[in-house]
Amino acid sequence: MQTLISTEPTLYAEWKETLNIDQAATGNPAALSLNVSVDSGQILVVNYEDFSMENKSEIILMNGNDSSIEYGFGPDELTFNDTPTAVGRQSQERKTASSLGYHSIDNNSLNIRNNASETLSVTLEFYDMS
Repeated sequence: MQTLISTEPTLYAEWKETLNIDQAATGNPAALSLNVSVDSGQILVVNYEDFSMENKSEIILMNGNDSSIEYGFGPDELTFNDTPTAVGRQSQERKTASSLGYHSIDNNSLNIRNNASETLSVTLEFYDMS
């Protein structure tokens, strides 16, 4: 691959992007998909009641905006259990619920924080990994 990087950088970039098509390599569709908007300077609590969350559940946040956004679990709508996961502009992050700070009793509020100067719209996909 190192040769391909230096001789065909465009081809290498396309190959590398194909690795992100199905990061779980399972081919399973998302159990729940939500499109949400978060106002500037606000934290949005995501309603995922139609999904049975477990520690090993996986959540993808797809950010098609030109600003980054953060997500993670916390005990309420104002707090994150840990440092939230930042999702850069025009990118996505796939994380397990536990790596986002999920705990079924104490930290089950899925929060998205927008520190940008404009409203951001993102897509969340929830995957059952049982």
